[in-house]
Amino acid sequence: MRTFEPAIAGRARGLLEAVDRRERELSVGETLEDRILDWSMADPDRKTRILRFIDVFPALKTDAEIVDHLKQYFPHSDQRLPLTLRAGLRVTGGLLTGRLVAGTARMVMKNMASRFIGGETEAEAAESIRRLRAQKLEYTLDFLGEATLSEPEADLNLESILSMLAYLSRDGARAHFSVKCSSLTSFLDPVDPDEVARRLAPRLRALFRQAAEKNAFLHFDAEHYETCDLVLDLVLKLLDEPDGCALPDAGIVIQSYLHDAAARVDRVLDWCRRHRRSMTVRLVKGAYWDSEVIRARRLGHAEPVYLNKWETDAAFERILLTLLDAHAVVRTAVASHNLRSIAAAQALAEELKAPPGQLEFQFLHGMARATRSVLVDQGHTVRVYMPYGRLIPGMAYLVRRLLENSSNVSFLRRRRIGDQPAEELLNPPRVSPPAEPERVDRPPDSAGDTFHNVPLIEFFRKGVREAMHEALQHRLMANPERIGPIIDGQPVGGKTEILSLNPSHPDRVVAETDLADAQMAKDAVCAARRAWPKWRNTSAAGRARILRAAASLMTAKRHELAALEVCEAGKPWEEAQADVAEAIDYLRYYATEAERLEAGRRYQPHVPGELNLGMFRPRGVAAVISPWNFPLAIPAGQTAAALAAGNCVVFKPAEQTPLVAHHLARIYFEAGLPAGVLQFLPGIGEWVGPALVEHPDVDVIAFTGSRAIGEEIIKRAAAAGPAPSGAKKVIAEMGGKNAVIVDSGADVDLAVQECVRSAFDYAGQKCSAAGRLILLKDIYEAFLKRFAAAVQSHPLGYAEIPSTRISPLIDAAALTRVNERIDLAVREGRWVLPPDPGRIPKEGYFVPPAIVSLTSVSARTAQEEIFGPLLAVLEARSIDEAIEIANSVPYALTGGIFSRHPGHIERVRRHLDVGNLYINRAITGAVVGRQPFGGHRASGVGSKAGGPDYLAQFCVPVTISENLTRHGFSPDVSR
Repeated sequence: MRTFEPAIAGRARGLLEAVDRRERELSVGETLEDRILDWSMADPDRKTRILRFIDVFPALKTDAEIVDHLKQYFPHSDQRLPLTLRAGLRVTGGLLTGRLVAGTARMVMKNMASRFIGGETEAEAAESIRRLRAQKLEYTLDFLGEATLSEPEADLNLESILSMLAYLSRDGARAHFSVKCSSLTSFLDPVDPDEVARRLAPRLRALFRQAAEKNAFLHFDAEHYETCDLVLDLVLKLLDEPDGCALPDAGIVIQSYLHDAAARVDRVLDWCRRHRRSMTVRLVKGAYWDSEVIRARRLGHAEPVYLNKWETDAAFERILLTLLDAHAVVRTAVASHNLRSIAAAQALAEELKAPPGQLEFQFLHGMARATRSVLVDQGHTVRVYMPYGRLIPGMAYLVRRLLENSSNVSFLRRRRIGDQPAEELLNPPRVSPPAEPERVDRPPDSAGDTFHNVPLIEFFRKGVREAMHEALQHRLMANPERIGPIIDGQPVGGKTEILSLNPSHPDRVVAETDLADAQMAKDAVCAARRAWPKWRNTSAAGRARILRAAASLMTAKRHELAALEVCEAGKPWEEAQADVAEAIDYLRYYATEAERLEAGRRYQPHVPGELNLGMFRPRGVAAVISPWNFPLAIPAGQTAAALAAGNCVVFKPAEQTPLVAHHLARIYFEAGLPAGVLQFLPGIGEWVGPALVEHPDVDVIAFTGSRAIGEEIIKRAAAAGPAPSGAKKVIAEMGGKNAVIVDSGADVDLAVQECVRSAFDYAGQKCSAAGRLILLKDIYEAFLKRFAAAVQSHPLGYAEIPSTRISPLIDAAALTRVNERIDLAVREGRWVLPPDPGRIPKEGYFVPPAIVSLTSVSARTAQEEIFGPLLAVLEARSIDEAIEIANSVPYALTGGIFSRHPGHIERVRRHLDVGNLYINRAITGAVVGRQPFGGHRASGVGSKAGGPDYLAQFCVPVTISENLTRHGFSPDVSR
């Protein structure tokens, strides 16, 4: 770019001077909204509070709700708030005061929204377009419908776009639309591009046909990184079909803040050249920076965006050069308010001799008025990106715009508050040092923290999907594996055989397992006891080395293990991969915890003359009895904790998933675990369980399963008498009847999506799954309507299909049991969504999702764990009643609330009796080391798995106190 720099610099200085003059000409004084924007920019906490209030505002229906939320978000009056709000917030109560405060808030919100949003109706949008054209400005309309929760909603969105297109074209004028594909389907997940195309392509074709008929322009917006290539692939494919070929003009968006943006540009240029068609490329910096960074770091992935603004600006100019140099095949739309970027486009277009019609500038509605005006006077085509639609989805857009404007690195903000000289703003990217620290740095690890969660698989990458497909095909084509007990390192034949069946295809046998009996259980315990002295004396570092080696082996086999879970446990793709990742995390986390525990804890080191230490000694032999629903993660966590603490293990897996468990045992042995330290004991629980629990040489029992069996284990362990280390220690996780509360101010789009996931993913076969949905009265009917439609659109199918979310039940017994509970549910309540037999595949243990409304909190359907895709819905008149209903069951495992009311959230924090509380997110999916997991009351006994206290349960704690003083001298005291 250096050869173009003199031309760019000259253009930039001239543009800045012209814009400054035009701003003075257009100035009408500071508006109330300007004051609020400046007020929010000045303080990060204040910005957060005002953005959150704007976010919740459309959900507030009454004056009282508005006043209440204002007081929650702004408990202290501020001089920059409007006078009416300041005065009203100091006064408590009063109908007149409430009306004045609420009215002022509504006025401010309406004015702020209208500044960025072109209208809620066709007529309002058309009037906004008329005003733009009076200023010689063009437009592109963006339909505000980003959160599409069901396929019927996608159909309605399409109808709205087609209707607006027809409305604007009625006088022969050419309509210009920007289309978000996420508004036209409820499933835009790159894990299954075929399913996305099945749902989305027919709607895009209908849009293409009407756009061709009306001579309209369609521009396809880019949204989040993981869907960029998915949308681009589909759009380019459809543009090559007859309906697409008939389309007069089309465009796509390139986001320069993405590391791979240039590669995406090359693909578009290649397509245009091969098909001899032109296209418009709208070049933007990118509007989802914050969410992309947060999501990537949360999942352990590399950030897909540049972390420094100057890098994005530099990439923007590089891509501008590429696009304008290809002006024969692409038209370039420069979408930036940055005067340096605009000047770069002007200079490059002139130097590369791009015809005037091949370059235009685009601006967000309500912003950069002076810059727009100057460019119009210079003869450029200027287009305004104008959202229209309902206010509620519009608020998400408004928050995004305000967040962008108030960012510390925003060009508009830096100009507005004047914290950087104008010349520095116009310098080429990174020539001058930044005026403040870079926007983001990855936070350093905590001192001594060597554990990091393994990143989850990125299925939006084609190579990753292909690897998973290959592993699945290999597993589906494989002959059944023959497995059996392993005692003292040697396979042992059983007298009875059980078959593991594929829950999606019960005619397919996954494994043939020889079962252990009670005598083998006793032999296994004896073998473990013999191996214990040597294992107990192995250092924590030595034990940790083996666990980390096992984690590495598991990492190398991620697709293989996930494919096995799909086939034996019926887990959908993403659930299976997450289970493998959790298993890896457990192995690595408990390896680190073992080293920490061996170092001991020093108590009150400030006391002179004595040394007080807390040490942890292994108990002896641990019996691990694991479930089938997390067939790798839970047994890996239970066995790894016991082994890391220095215990030997007798591992009895669920009879439904012995092959996954067998692979876990093989991984341990391959990692170097000595023979006899772990015994593998597949068997029927009723045969093997009592023999293990009651054996006098079993010191600790780690169990995950049903409440009935867990309570029986606790009784039997107590009755059996002491083990060598003392009273038998029982660690039991026994399920839940988990509730999610949704109040009237909740983000409904978010709540619906996350509640569907919580209740119905993996057919609800999780102890943490939502079994109850408690809705406040004001939101009950409206929420249920959208929620039921979203559940109907949630993909149900065979587990090997990538898009599947609702998979089969584990076996025939579960199918019978859940169907019986559905029969009971309809007798106790009324259907909100009855099970639809038409959704059941031809084979497999499938139950369609169902929602039942209950009036009695004591109904069995409201009280008992079902472990299937049946959700009970209850109504509450207040947040306190909702908490009371949630606490009315004997369980206390997980629970959640969706709310934007700080007071409601705080009450739930204090009073909802659960082991794991989730706020404004799904209530499943606890992450090792981040969200230690476990409940109390009827949900279990023991400390939380994946947390710092879990490993100590497998140990006997010992306190050691040593007198360090000899004849008045102590080494810890000196002059």
